[in-house]
Amino acid sequence: MSLTLLGNTSQQEQIAHQLVESGYTGFTKGKGIKFSKGIKSPGVYGDCRKVLSNKILRSLVINRYQNFVLQRNESFSGIAAVETGGIGFAAILAERLGKSYLGVRKEPKGHGDQSWFAGDVDLFRDINTLVIEDMTTTAGSLLGAIKPLRELLNCKVTTALTVFSYGFPQMIKETDEAGVAVFTLCTFKQMLEAAVEERMIDTEYEVLIRSWLENPHDESWVTDKWIF
Repeated sequence: MSLTLLGNTSQQEQIAHQLVESGYTGFTKGKGIKFSKGIKSPGVYGDCRKVLSNKILRSLVINRYQNFVLQRNESFSGIAAVETGGIGFAAILAERLGKSYLGVRKEPKGHGDQSWFAGDVDLFRDINTLVIEDMTTTAGSLLGAIKPLRELLNCKVTTALTVFSYGFPQMIKETDEAGVAVFTLCTFKQMLEAAVEERMIDTEYEVLIRSWLENPHDESWVTDKWIF
């Protein structure tokens, strides 16, 4: 399983550079961010939902996804989105490929039918389903969406697509254990390389981020110089 990069190195770097240059990936030294599962980020983040507003980058992402599905030796009958980040990408890809679409909530809706799903669930019972997430950090949202697909709709889910991944060891371990192969267009490390090339960050900050990517639970860098 593990985490697999799509395309060649040049294609991966193209996506990484565009995400950085568009400001969809941020590097804010001194301003910390709290991620899920207690992870503290040294001011780095990504907002892939902004990609959907950018017609050039949006088309690039969907084209890469479409090529992946068409070339993969696996037939998907439906495409499911991890809400909310994966909705736009999954809906567009489903339309391109002529597949059924379904949204999966992070928790059951608090009113109405109290369903985990947004869409026609009858179209997704017992089918092979591709799951789309905008990005993966700890993969908690991704695996949280896959569980009801498997348990409530008996979907076969072994493959997920994401625009980028932080590549955390914990994420790779947990998706491997869940039997899910995650494919990504680029990694945060590649976006870091792009930021270094563009001289957006200094060497001290670069070293800190590299160390954090290897061990995101190590908070030895957190001092009174950082505001959360």
